[in-house]
Amino acid sequence: MPTEVIFTAKLSAGTVTWDAPGGGSAKAHRIQVAKGAKPETINIRISSTGAATKLGLRVDCSRPIDVCYDHGECPEDGIDTDQIQVLSCGGDYVQLLDLNTGGAAAFRYRVNVVDKDGNQCPCDPIIQNGGAGPGNLL
Repeated sequence: MPTEVIFTAKLSAGTVTWDAPGGGSAKAHRIQVAKGAKPETINIRISSTGAATKLGLRVDCSRPIDVCYDHGECPEDGIDTDQIQVLSCGGDYVQLLDLNTGGAAAFRYRVNVVDKDGNQCPCDPIIQNGGAGPGNLL
């Protein structure tokens, strides 16, 4: 069963911020993939209500996500790991595959979201891999 995560945009002093499911900020949110788990499909959505609708927020499917091993900073452009792959992308979602092979690792990722004028409004939580998975879908 895929992991489903919906982040909700809100305006704070004219800046877009993101709330995680269950409350709290997106920056503090972690998707957990258990040690030894098979590859995990992760569906990340942005809320289609409130600030997201008003601002015309959408996932930038030309570059939907940036990912790197967590070193305390937002990732640079692109995917800097073979553990995370983009499966599909649409206006309000990006679907990922997390292979979960190798050792335990945390990945900082940024969903690249833009507003109706093309301004960046990124959302950047964390994926926590347990590692040691089989690396296949069977």
